Amino acid sequence: MEYIIGFILGVMASFVTWYILSHHVIPKIEFFPNIYKEKNDENPSGFRYLIRFKNLGSRDIIDLDIMAKLRIHGIYDFKKWAWKAIYIPIDDNKIPKINSHKKSPKRTAVQLCVFNISDEAKMSLPDELQEQCNMKTILLEDLFKLGDKAELKLFLFGYDTFSGTRKLFESKVYTSKDIIVE
Repeated sequence: MEYIIGFILGVMASFVTWYILSHHVIPKIEFFPNIYKEKNDENPSGFRYLIRFKNLGSRDIIDLDIMAKLRIHGIYDFKKWAWKAIYIPIDDNKIPKINSHKKSPKRTAVQLCVFNISDEAKMSLPDELQEQCNMKTILLEDLFKLGDKAELKLFLFGYDTFSGTRKLFESKVYTSKDIIVE
């Protein structure tokens, strides 16, 4: 009987420990509320778009993969109810490590490379925007104007340095109103 009670208590203690470590003592990403548009002579459009975030958690995040997904509603004439997804390339979509705020209170910024969207994504754009894509002068605002509604979300996939578990961090939904010029 003591073995059964010991086994049950051991399982319960393991579960409580796992729950605390995986739900309370974890990395936590805070996304800044805006997309920052800056003048930049390196881009043919003359601008670059940045999304900033920082790790407010108590542990570091390693091997971070980042992707940006723009969803446009009502872009198709033949099915107005459908959403079109366009993945916007990130300048540095792999980050080896983001320190916790205890080690470094710095923020991290990634650049949305709107001018580098895939050929498949370009095909769904109007001819004028396809030309701007080919000339690499397209702006994020041009994409937000498509369809009835457009929204952008950033997804970060990273590993907790202590537990090794992979976690998904999602930004808020950004719209054209969230773009501010710096």
